[in-house]
Amino acid sequence: MICDDNEITLQMKLAAIELYDDYMNDKELTVFTSLDIEDFYEIR
Repeated sequence: MICDDNEITLQMKLAAIELYDDYMNDKELTVFTSLDIEDFYEIR
């Protein structure tokens, strides 16, 4: 099955909506979120 960009975008939006509550309430899914904000290296 070949999907165009609009179909893929729609599928991604629907998946995000469906998974949003799990992401907001399941601490195992968000445990590493704070690491995403940290710098990986120190600028000198």
